[in-house]
Amino acid sequence: MILEKPIWKWKTPTAFCSFSRCLRSVRLPMRLPMSAALAFGLVFSFGLGEASAQYLSSGETVQDRARPELDAKGMRASGFMLFPTLDLEEAFDDNIFKADNGTVDDYILSLKPALSVNSQWSRHALNFLAGAETAFYADNDDENYTDYNFSADGRVDIRRDTYFQVDAGFSQNHEDRGSPDDANGVEPGEYTRMEFGGSFLHRFNRVSIEPLFKASQLDYDDVRTSSGSTVNNDDRDRDEFSVGSRLGYMIVPDKYEAFVRFTYNQRDYDANLDDNGFNRDSDGFEAVVGTAIDFGGITFGDVYIGYTQQKYDDAALKKIDGLVIGGSIFWNPTTLTTINPFVTRSIEETTIGSASGYFSTTVGVNIDHELRRNFLLHGAIRFASWKYEGIGRTDDYTNFSLGGEYLMSRYARLGLTYELENRSSDAAGSDFTQNRIILRGRVQL
Repeated sequence: MILEKPIWKWKTPTAFCSFSRCLRSVRLPMRLPMSAALAFGLVFSFGLGEASAQYLSSGETVQDRARPELDAKGMRASGFMLFPTLDLEEAFDDNIFKADNGTVDDYILSLKPALSVNSQWSRHALNFLAGAETAFYADNDDENYTDYNFSADGRVDIRRDTYFQVDAGFSQNHEDRGSPDDANGVEPGEYTRMEFGGSFLHRFNRVSIEPLFKASQLDYDDVRTSSGSTVNNDDRDRDEFSVGSRLGYMIVPDKYEAFVRFTYNQRDYDANLDDNGFNRDSDGFEAVVGTAIDFGGITFGDVYIGYTQQKYDDAALKKIDGLVIGGSIFWNPTTLTTINPFVTRSIEETTIGSASGYFSTTVGVNIDHELRRNFLLHGAIRFASWKYEGIGRTDDYTNFSLGGEYLMSRYARLGLTYELENRSSDAAGSDFTQNRIILRGRVQL
């Protein structure tokens, strides 16, 4: 166990309870569209700035480009800049347990403080990030949770084209109610994740070589059921290690790079056998070839294709192998719009029954548009398929989101997002549809 579960428990604030009771006095079928219309009206009524005419730089998108008059100024501390933020969110969720039948809706208030610390040195770099999220459910306070994370990364510049990077992080998380591995406890399952990684990049002429490594440790807490019994989650605790290298060749300087990448991994579980009697230790690899492109602010990204395999120590767990594909391309058809299609395919862990693991395949697209200088629109759609090896189960997911963000000033922002998630599974009782409307405000320095 890395971290003991907190002995305290958050209580829902009284003011929030009163606000939620007021909202619940409206008939349920009217709440969702009425809340959406009201919030969208508030957000759009403030989006009065002029559209931007500035050009995007290489590797820049509409979402992350500099807006000097609207970006946070930060606070200087010696050779560092500090950027504190606080997000306040109010969400309506029509299926908080992601259930097939007997859905339960609720209002959720979330507080999200964060602090980013970035070095301002001419050589080398050092960055820190700390954040937390506390959620209060109006009617179902057993679902309340507090997540937090700490991370740091650094870069040592040896020469212009040679540097070493390292990163480390720790996070306390809760398990999503839609996870097939969720134990369905009376409270959300909790787990911690600790990570450490690094890489060394050296370029000479048109050739680059980058050895890399990563290590992570996951520790899951047991959960209590409604009957008072305890579900053991210790059989999910594990260590994951990976080492590899990337070799690149610049076909056209600063435009086209071809690369090959090989990664070897080990996944070692703390328990010799899980609760179903399987030894889930495994090792595997991924070998890919790909290309990275950059057309100077218009189109950039990378794509790759290859083969992957994961072999398990227990002969009763089937080996998983097959095609691996991935990529993310950013296209700026105008200075006001960024379109980002992406695809991923990878082998993931599970402790469901006799399944050895599952192939996760995801395709989707994100779209950002600058409607006004201080008003951004966001849209995304994603399709995913999780195919489990050994139990004949496939889960198909559809995710859709649409929203807007009003940049009120360099100190405050207001946003509204609608999210839809749907799962269609050939496992009985595992289908669900969830709708969420999220109104958020941010203050920053």
